[in-house]
Amino acid sequence: MSLLGPSASGRPRADPSCNTAGQRSESRGEAGNWEMRSPCFPQDSDMGCLQPQLLLTLLIAMLQCSEGAPSWHVSLPSSLKALKNSCVVLPCSFRAPPEARSPYTITWYLYRSVGYPEVFRSTAQASAQSDAQARWKLLGDPAQGECSLRLSPVLPSDADAYYVWINSEGGSHGFYDNTLKLTVEETPEPLQLHVPRELKEGVPATLTCSVQHTCPSDPPTLTWSGLGEAANVSHQPLRDGLWQLVSRLQLVPSASDNSRPVECMVLYPSGQQNWDRTNLRVKYLPRAAQVSIQGSGPLTEGGSVTLHCTCQSHPPARGFRWTQGPTRTSIPGAGDLDTVTLTGLLRDTGPYYCAGINELGVGEESAPLNLDLQYKPLLLPLGNCSAQPDGGLMCHCGARGNPDPSLEWLLPGVAHPVPGDYNDSAMSAVSSVWDGAVLGELWMLASPPGNVTCRALNLHGQSELQLPLLPLPPSGSERQLLMALGASGVGVLLVLVLMIVVCRWIRSRKHGAQSPLGLSLQRENQVGEKLSRSPSSVGIGNLIHMYHTQRGPGPPLSQVEKGWGGRAGRRGAGSLPHGVARWKEHELGSQRSWVRIPALPLGSCVTVGKSLHFSVPRLPHP
Repeated sequence: MSLLGPSASGRPRADPSCNTAGQRSESRGEAGNWEMRSPCFPQDSDMGCLQPQLLLTLLIAMLQCSEGAPSWHVSLPSSLKALKNSCVVLPCSFRAPPEARSPYTITWYLYRSVGYPEVFRSTAQASAQSDAQARWKLLGDPAQGECSLRLSPVLPSDADAYYVWINSEGGSHGFYDNTLKLTVEETPEPLQLHVPRELKEGVPATLTCSVQHTCPSDPPTLTWSGLGEAANVSHQPLRDGLWQLVSRLQLVPSASDNSRPVECMVLYPSGQQNWDRTNLRVKYLPRAAQVSIQGSGPLTEGGSVTLHCTCQSHPPARGFRWTQGPTRTSIPGAGDLDTVTLTGLLRDTGPYYCAGINELGVGEESAPLNLDLQYKPLLLPLGNCSAQPDGGLMCHCGARGNPDPSLEWLLPGVAHPVPGDYNDSAMSAVSSVWDGAVLGELWMLASPPGNVTCRALNLHGQSELQLPLLPLPPSGSERQLLMALGASGVGVLLVLVLMIVVCRWIRSRKHGAQSPLGLSLQRENQVGEKLSRSPSSVGIGNLIHMYHTQRGPGPPLSQVEKGWGGRAGRRGAGSLPHGVARWKEHELGSQRSWVRIPALPLGSCVTVGKSLHFSVPRLPHP
């Protein structure tokens, strides 16, 4: 029904304008029954009831009449929830017919069956508003069809049904049949915390926290706890006066984030808050693997041991990989269980490793586990006895074992062994541990009639070794004779070498560069001084020494250039590949430089820089 506004009595007045299609007029007949009359076409009493074939024509005419006459229209939600002490916007927009002209007066009322309690009037003076009315504010421009109303703060007494009335110079309309029911909540809306069910180590993921509210001008804030990353916050309208605040957190999870608690909290300007929390679930390869020995007691060589492997893993490890030794070879028969039993233990095996396996693959390897195997003593093969010039005897013996063995000396004709540490006027014995072995020394004033035996023993057994007797070392005169003979032999050898060198040098002086192994070297520095040693009887791969003609530092010698040589001296060996030689200088009063010729083909020519040349002529054919 279209109304002009509240009458003086507070009751709505009928619209005097022509009825539009779709409205109906009702009258009571003589029989007391209600009968329908056409709203756009008057009844002809002579015609009686309309014929059925005319009903379709009348219906079409009624629709055309309704569509051709623009009318008032308003859009607002039927219900809305607001948080106590927050704010709320009652969204409203309207469309007016052509005869209604701006300016518009927007008036909001509480819906009542009797009376019209006014909540807000856009033309009211601020000084004339009550405290309750001052909490309301019109948003937007009525000339643009906007009639939204903001309420702040929201009180429990504001829970009610509201409708809007539009007044203009060309007409007015009350939309009391379009009401908005406002509900006031005491507690905030629950958060929506979304975390992927399963995260994967190293794979970026997005965590989302969102909340809906009704106060876009003063929204709540969202904060994360448990993670240090910065969040990206967005704010967008939804529908029917609702807004959504979303906080997105980008995370690259690690294994340490598994089971980490994460919390999102919303805080409203009024001080009210709400939160939600969850624990992260991060999949990662097994890590922190550790091998331990099950059981207690010493381990012995040839015995057995059970090893147990543990690790951190999500999802839990479904198997284990066992390896041993520096090359990480698989342990035979180990399987993929978390325990493995090793039999026939040997000292030269191990260390032992394990690694967990889950659906992502094989995880980190454990630290090596070395077994401390106990075994009976093993005597080292270097033990011996040597006679001394004064008639005494010196013996040495060594042994390894776990635990460390003790040494004993068994002497021919002596019933009881001599301890490893012993001392009297006729003999002395001493032992010590060095580099994991027990070493012993025995000194006797007089040599026994037979061989001495060394014995090593610990709680796992004993071992014995009869020590060989070394011959008596030569006397002083014999040593002098041997030294004289050796010196004379060395002298003869040196004389022969010197003669060969002199002969070759004389030959090279005679033949110059035509010597089969002749080598000429020359270098000119920037001021024209020369250094040379030519020829030099050296062979390929030998060291060639060169001396400056003046003291003090000179220009550095460069690296020999790689490439193909030109002519090979006067022999015309043609172009041959050559190797690379390096020059080095030392300050020893006058500078000395050397070069080693590495595998130069005979007849090749090498250039150093632009002025240093050396060549190796071909050897003559036999």
